[in-house]
Amino acid sequence: MGQSIQIASATAWTATSIWLRPWKVGVPSDNLVVSLKADNAGVPGTTLASGQIGGADIATEADWLEFVLNIGVELQPATTYWIHVARSGAVVFEGPDYFMVDTNADGGYANGSILLYNTNLSAWAAEVGQPGDLLFKVVGTTETTSQIATLVAVSGQFFEGVIVENLSGIQSNPFRDGDTPGLFELEKILDGGTTNYRRLLCASQSGKCIAAYVYAAAGFGA
Repeated sequence: MGQSIQIASATAWTATSIWLRPWKVGVPSDNLVVSLKADNAGVPGTTLASGQIGGADIATEADWLEFVLNIGVELQPATTYWIHVARSGAVVFEGPDYFMVDTNADGGYANGSILLYNTNLSAWAAEVGQPGDLLFKVVGTTETTSQIATLVAVSGQFFEGVIVENLSGIQSNPFRDGDTPGLFELEKILDGGTTNYRRLLCASQSGKCIAAYVYAAAGFGA
């Protein structure tokens, strides 16, 4: 199956894993493979990255599992991608051992839809009836000094811009739910320092740390 997606962020970020709610029926001995694919005229196209989990590690009841991608993929705004779900073994019709994934039958995801691959016709087709949407989470990272620049642009109403003289080299999840002040989020990023264990410092033209002026809600990221 395939679920088309678009990121909600206004800026690009790098996807590193995909979370789904799978379960198994019977005892499948192969793997459940989850791939991130490019769009090809409205259907899943080239594989950009993938991850897999063995049947032995998937429970018989739905639960969130993380499929770590073998390579990070930079996702661009207003661009369609596909979450592709398949088994590594052969598709066996009416077989006793297979995988299932959780969906929301009511839909509600506005940035994509589900397609199923018809092996008899060798073609993608919309699901018959009420298609719904795949339950998924795409998780990614952005370099922390880039996050600082975004945070100040969104929340720093007293600043005209940001100059980053040294990159931190640290990647982290850029998502914020907007429930905490920008100052709190900025200080957390600064406390993370750099990959060579150096302090991450900031200053304004007045010589004071810009963190002292950023109080608006964060609400930035993916």
